[in-house]
Amino acid sequence: MSSSMSCADRWENICSRCGMCCHEKVIYGDELIYDMDSACEFLDVLTNFCMVYPARFRKCPRCRKMTLWKAMMAAWLPESCAYVQWARRHHIRLASRLRLVIAEDGFCKAVLPDEDEGESENV
Repeated sequence: MSSSMSCADRWENICSRCGMCCHEKVIYGDELIYDMDSACEFLDVLTNFCMVYPARFRKCPRCRKMTLWKAMMAAWLPESCAYVQWARRHHIRLASRLRLVIAEDGFCKAVLPDEDEGESENV
């Protein structure tokens, strides 16, 4: 990354553009359930890019800015999120790990944590 990039630009570049934060989600017990059939109307599901990215906060009231606090504390962010991974690398991820459940086409399928992550580990 260029040293001429602003701090905000460097933070924004952490995002891997997975699109997971653009789906409805709910925490139920120790499960984090993502409804893959409920993508934001502005998410291009083929590319996982927001079609109104520069204006996303004005156009979509549900869209929220990713902050350092959320990377540290938001249990609704999946372990695959680049911000979560960044926070873990810096030993500042404090949210409990939840079992990820993906709901698509009316069916739910559990996505178990990687073996090396430890299913019950809290950081």
